[in-house]
Amino acid sequence: MDGGLSIKERRSYRRIYFTEKVKFGYDKPISNGMSVNVSPDGMNVISNKALVPESNILIKIDAGVWGVVNVEGKVIWVSSIPDLPSRMGIKFNNPNEELIRIYNAKNQDRNNHLNLS
Repeated sequence: MDGGLSIKERRSYRRIYFTEKVKFGYDKPISNGMSVNVSPDGMNVISNKALVPESNILIKIDAGVWGVVNVEGKVIWVSSIPDLPSRMGIKFNNPNEELIRIYNAKNQDRNNHLNLS
């Protein structure tokens, strides 16, 4: 149980906007989706295919100039509305150094943009 904590209070890292192609699946990444946001400990994915909450999955993130990042995770929640793509909240099993590097670079870019405004 989360003890009534807000989502922000439960997360170790702030999520940042991150739209990249992803593939995911139970045994191997075969279903297509798009990331919405990411942090070193999780991500939000939108897709026409939703997996079962509490499922362990493999995720392949096409992170553009940073290359492909493979992570293992768990589906924490799924939100589905008829005739619209589903959204999934995914918690990563272990921190991934490549993903942390990308997160830090994207977060720095965001901070630099905010300072220029």
